[in-house]
Amino acid sequence: MNEGIEMDETAYDMFFSPITPWPCLSFDFILPNSSYDSSKKLKKETNNEIDNSILNYPIDICCVGGSQANKSELNNIYVIKWSNLNKLKNCDTENSNDDSESDEENDEILNEQNDMEKKKKVKNDSLDEKSSVICKSLKHEYGCINKIKVCKKINSLVAAWCEDSNVYIYEISDEIKNLDDRAYNEEVQKKPLHVFQKHSNEGFSLDWNNVHAAKLLTGDNDGNLYLWLPDNSDKWNYEYWDFKKYADSKINKKFSIEDIQWCKKGNGLGDVFSICSSDRSIRILDVRNLNNSNNTNINIENAHANDVNVISWNENSEFLLASGGDDNLIKIWDIRNTKNSVAELNFHKQPITSVCWDSKDTYVLLASSLDDSISIWDLSVESEALEYSLSKYPDQLLFEHLNQNFITEAKFHPNFPGVVVSTSNDNFNIFKPCNI
Repeated sequence: MNEGIEMDETAYDMFFSPITPWPCLSFDFILPNSSYDSSKKLKKETNNEIDNSILNYPIDICCVGGSQANKSELNNIYVIKWSNLNKLKNCDTENSNDDSESDEENDEILNEQNDMEKKKKVKNDSLDEKSSVICKSLKHEYGCINKIKVCKKINSLVAAWCEDSNVYIYEISDEIKNLDDRAYNEEVQKKPLHVFQKHSNEGFSLDWNNVHAAKLLTGDNDGNLYLWLPDNSDKWNYEYWDFKKYADSKINKKFSIEDIQWCKKGNGLGDVFSICSSDRSIRILDVRNLNNSNNTNINIENAHANDVNVISWNENSEFLLASGGDDNLIKIWDIRNTKNSVAELNFHKQPITSVCWDSKDTYVLLASSLDDSISIWDLSVESEALEYSLSKYPDQLLFEHLNQNFITEAKFHPNFPGVVVSTSNDNFNIFKPCNI
């Protein structure tokens, strides 16, 4: 936590700070999916959600995390379930007072509120129940895990980028099932389903395809990019592209692919993706014409003043792309006109480590930074330049979270409105700001 700063619990509807045996600098959600039966146990996760703006407590969150142990042989992949995550009690007291004032003004609202309170009464008993953590640890003795992602179409497939320059695929359907069937922590010995050893260096960029099951992209610190095309459930064919030729020796002798992400909406869904790199560029590419000299790829040169660390496609607007760099800036791009960014957020004091759009709101974005903070933004708010110059905080800033050291990833949960999960060098944080 930032020294000298105490967390104000009244700013949060929900806050938890769970730990794992070793820190996890990368994590991903395990979500229900209709294409694979192992998610049956997870389907109740979405039952707590009434619509896109209302969150009913308590909630359960499942994820995978990749450890950073001090010895290679001590590393694990954690399959985690955080259960009975409930609202902070001070929020219920405040909400009750607000409801009482509103009830006095309107009898009809009073009656409706009474009905709701009756329905909530049974559920409120769970407020006194403690949250719990169930963790299955898969031994991964090959080294620390740089990045971990869950397949979007088959939620039991997990890809882990390791510091030994290999990408490991694990099948975790049993572990997902046992999160409910065996409610205790356990260590699991399991061999990887597949090990990819063709990368020449370690990397941090990988992403599963949104449309095609088990289709994967991986990029490394030497500028090598591989497209994985599934042959069957445990074998892949590969297509290779060398992006080192794009490196500008005046800027950086090495071309490191820092992040990679498939687009999430539009005509290019399933084929179009974006990469960002250490040469300060962002490239938008199409797997259907990567080998075509007349391709229509989009190159945003000098997108940032230094390395571009992370990118995120908007799930509601196919043309919006966010990026974060070593220059401490967050930028928003409209890929139809990339001459200039459409927005630039100059708030953080250290490099940006993750950016993530809120799938429930087109214009809400979060970012994490090595300045030990997470910022949440509403880009639909018009900023008054003069007011910002006289104020510490810009108008678009919705929330600032200051409770972790060396934050590496932060994400909105896709199914729970306003819920954010972040990981750092010391713990996870799970929180929901009261104003989101």
